[in-house]
Amino acid sequence: MCYKGNNLERGFVMISATWVLLWLFFALIGWAIGSLKDRGIEGLLWSAFFGPLGWLIILIVTSSPSPKTTVVCVSCGHRVGRREPTCRYCGFDFRRNPLDTKFSGD
Repeated sequence: MCYKGNNLERGFVMISATWVLLWLFFALIGWAIGSLKDRGIEGLLWSAFFGPLGWLIILIVTSSPSPKTTVVCVSCGHRVGRREPTCRYCGFDFRRNPLDTKFSGD
């Protein structure tokens, strides 16, 4: 790209672009960290507003899943969302064996 302007304007554009890319990088890392804890959007927002401090917040603050919204997989024993069709840890299909699932609220 050919940008016509004085050196001060070019420097401002480069600095602005760098900050935007850095902000996007922080937000995406926060989303990735939050996704590991099933809180991707929260991780993205915390990191977008607070940068690396948002990473720490999403890592430290954990919310335990509600017993009414989770199911214990009979194959591996991990808790997964009640509406998920398969276990994300072992691949057990709840649709084929709905009677085998143990609801954690019971």
